[in-house]
Amino acid sequence: MKSLKYFHFSILTGFLLAVAATSAYASPKLPAKDPNPNQPEASVSEVESRREDLTGMRLNGVAVPYEPLSYFSVTGFSQDAARAAGDTGASDGGGSLDFCHSDKWSSACLTGLIIYRCGQYTFPFTPYGCALAAASFVGALDMKRIDVNVDGTVFSLPVIFTSRLEKMIQDRLVQSDLQDLRGLLDYAAKSKSRFDLWEWFRAMTNGELSKTYERLGVLLQDTSGVEIQVEYLKQIAKARKFSAATMKAIDNLDQICYQLNNEILDKNDYRSWLRLYPMTKNLDAELTPLIYHFYPMSFLADRLYSLGYGSRLSTFIPFLFNTEYLNQTLQPEQWPFHHPKPFKIDSDFVKWKMRDMYGGYVGAVWGVQNMKGVKGLSDFQTTYAKEPYETMRHLFWSMPNP
Repeated sequence: MKSLKYFHFSILTGFLLAVAATSAYASPKLPAKDPNPNQPEASVSEVESRREDLTGMRLNGVAVPYEPLSYFSVTGFSQDAARAAGDTGASDGGGSLDFCHSDKWSSACLTGLIIYRCGQYTFPFTPYGCALAAASFVGALDMKRIDVNVDGTVFSLPVIFTSRLEKMIQDRLVQSDLQDLRGLLDYAAKSKSRFDLWEWFRAMTNGELSKTYERLGVLLQDTSGVEIQVEYLKQIAKARKFSAATMKAIDNLDQICYQLNNEILDKNDYRSWLRLYPMTKNLDAELTPLIYHFYPMSFLADRLYSLGYGSRLSTFIPFLFNTEYLNQTLQPEQWPFHHPKPFKIDSDFVKWKMRDMYGGYVGAVWGVQNMKGVKGLSDFQTTYAKEPYETMRHLFWSMPNP
């Protein structure tokens, strides 16, 4: 049983839990219109035409603001597509969106949210680009849910990259590398010997960047106290009939994630001996130790780029995902139907969140290996806090796109 002592939800875990708990999806009263819409209000006839997809909402004679309508619409269509593809998490309730906040939270909701928000920030960029990239992004997540007991409370949490994770943990070379990494981190922490996490993984993959992104993003997707990827492997071990060597590799991964947990790193004065990020843009000084805001975004950007989406869209979608996750707690009253309002960076909490948001930004850009013109943390957080909506639009159109 996991303990809450080192319990911090990973990015996807926190994102999906918040979406699942958002009662606004089923509320009969829609939020006020966003101050920065990209489209006009829907007409009464347009609203009426979507009544079956908005089950339970009082829409007769009411013009619904475009922003919430568009979210419900794209989510409904994503749900239909998911059901057609055999997604058992999608509702059979005639268009009802109850499945979006049920225990069986569907990837259709995540797809809908990314399409919806991407379309707002990238207008007048073709919506088909956002739709296709969002679908590929969620597909790359390869997400499943498992029950995890934390101090007597059972949480239903998502684990990502599941197929890659299962294959990787059974690879003999990966197993050997995990054994070595566990010993090297333990020795470096005790002796305060310099250790570079990125360079070590890069060396172990013979400099093949796509493999380096994959190893870091998949294996270290959660270094919180939950270690959801380790829990997943433990739970499927018997059914998959894992070998003794694979079980040892799972144990090594468990200890590595523990060593890289934020609280344990602080106890070991990690800044004096450990470099967590690539040696560019002073990342170790500007980012938090929560590496799951950086490396999974790098891997996902690399995957989208390899599928032909171009570096601009390939970097923006993972960055957007990370940003939406963080905005749940930065401005919960605004999320998910409204853009964040301008705010002040006047507390340690906000400063920490902005560093994690910046981590998603530079992590995604690092995934396509084009850091030219990338903002530093100070410029990034100052402009974002002053004008979140316009900054997101500017960042999309200024993303590297060779």
